[in-house]
Amino acid sequence: MQNKGIAICVMCKPPRVGISKTRLAAEIGAQNAASLAAAFLLDVAAVVLEAVATNSAQPYAFFTPPDARDEIRGLMPEPWTLLAVREADVGATMHSAICTLLQDGHSGVIIIGADLPTVPLSIITQAIQMLVALEADAIIGPSEDGGYYLIGLKAPCSALFGEMPWSTPDVFGITVERAQAAGLSLKRLPVWHDVDDAASLARLREELASTPPDCAAHTRRALAGISA
Repeated sequence: MQNKGIAICVMCKPPRVGISKTRLAAEIGAQNAASLAAAFLLDVAAVVLEAVATNSAQPYAFFTPPDARDEIRGLMPEPWTLLAVREADVGATMHSAICTLLQDGHSGVIIIGADLPTVPLSIITQAIQMLVALEADAIIGPSEDGGYYLIGLKAPCSALFGEMPWSTPDVFGITVERAQAAGLSLKRLPVWHDVDDAASLARLREELASTPPDCAAHTRRALAGISA
């Protein structure tokens, strides 16, 4: 089978009013929360495309629910390849994505979340290059909240994803322990942060105030219409 290089996959949902970013919606309203969800996705997508343009990688969007294809395609046109997710559990979803893309001929798979509007290009580039250079069996980007925002593998490992207490501060530590138990060599990326509640939104505003104007351009525009 032809080696297709690294696949980098953004896990995403359509930015729907009343469904997207419910914790933020309680603070800023459902319409504003949906607008921010779309902006976050667009900013992550832009950085990923910039990374794959100069590295051996191809971009994918795994999305749920399956009826959201047109909404996601409107936000992520070609060269994005869209694949619908049917698993209900986030761990099963990620494991399925990794298996699907490896079976399709990719030499490694990176999965990244869609709530990272300020994630640096350097982090995504580093992740791709680590897998290309075979520096480790797995790479992981820890989140400040105890989870992780990115994971990359050269081969499937279901033990990393099953029966995980998702959305808790224990996710990163458990994942590292399971990787070690499975005999995987693991490298860590810099710690980063996502945006999913009022506190992280306030931090985002402060962060954008001290970064170049081309950083998270879509998010800046969305925030301009939302009262602090």
